[in-house]
Amino acid sequence: MLQNQAGTPAADRYAAGGVWVRRDRAHRAATTLSHERSGDRRLLADRLRAADQPRERRARLPAHQRRARTAPPGHPDPHPPATRLHVDETRWREQNQGAWLWVLTTPQATYFRIDRSRGRAAFDALVPARYCGVVSSDRYGVYHHLPNHRRQLCWAHLIRDLRACLLGTDAAQHWATSVLGQVRAMFAYWQWYRRALIDQIQLQVLLIPIRAALAALLQQTRLDDRAAETLRADLLRHWDALWTFSRAEGVEPTNNAAKRAIRPAVLWRKISFGTQSTEGSRFVERLLSVVTTCRQRGRAVFATLRAAIHASWQNQIPPTLFATP
Repeated sequence: MLQNQAGTPAADRYAAGGVWVRRDRAHRAATTLSHERSGDRRLLADRLRAADQPRERRARLPAHQRRARTAPPGHPDPHPPATRLHVDETRWREQNQGAWLWVLTTPQATYFRIDRSRGRAAFDALVPARYCGVVSSDRYGVYHHLPNHRRQLCWAHLIRDLRACLLGTDAAQHWATSVLGQVRAMFAYWQWYRRALIDQIQLQVLLIPIRAALAALLQQTRLDDRAAETLRADLLRHWDALWTFSRAEGVEPTNNAAKRAIRPAVLWRKISFGTQSTEGSRFVERLLSVVTTCRQRGRAVFATLRAAIHASWQNQIPPTLFATP
């Protein structure tokens, strides 16, 4: 049998970016990392890295930064990181009628929009057709027109749906339990990547057995539980959209960025019961967008609003949110 330098069968190890990682050790550590406390997880991850990488290694820069350092002067990086945005929607009330509050957030800014519709027209007004980056969202049908390679389905939503299947039939419970076990290992590897313990190539290699196991679970015979069967078929239909985070730099496996951005708006709705006019809706949109973007960019919210009001009174150009603070 083919042996590596340490005498371990090559079939039991993954060659990822020049670093060998034992398969059994990786899976045991992934299971442990998903259950232990945060401090213990950091300690265990550091010990695992020290065991598999005996020589000292510095944290790797993102690929686009490494290319930018080596690119000739005047030549931009031909492969910039993927442009990505997070989209979500929640209920709103306008003039005592149903409406929807949409949020679109990127690492640089956040935009809110209140619309009477939750359909495709409202989404197109929020995200122009010329946008060709990655969209992170849940499994709501209005996003299904996007190609799978430009989508990232929210794994946090999927975990919630899988846990709901645990209340179904015996077959659905067994299936959901098996899927959740693979998902826990996947998120353990993702945490390694976020902490710069592994690079993107190593992440992809570690996900190979997880993807194979999930593919086998999704391709099995039809389930006798309606909710579980719908979920199984939907995940199989959007398979590529489950793994965009592993191949597109900067994309996360969850839509938590949009959820965090929209939470203050949900609290506002519960306190004020929505808006009573279209002018009030425009005010809510603009104020939420300005406040959230200022916090993202480290700008003082009150000072920015005061400068905008002062500029309006003086008939001057209002300050931009994207100036260097």
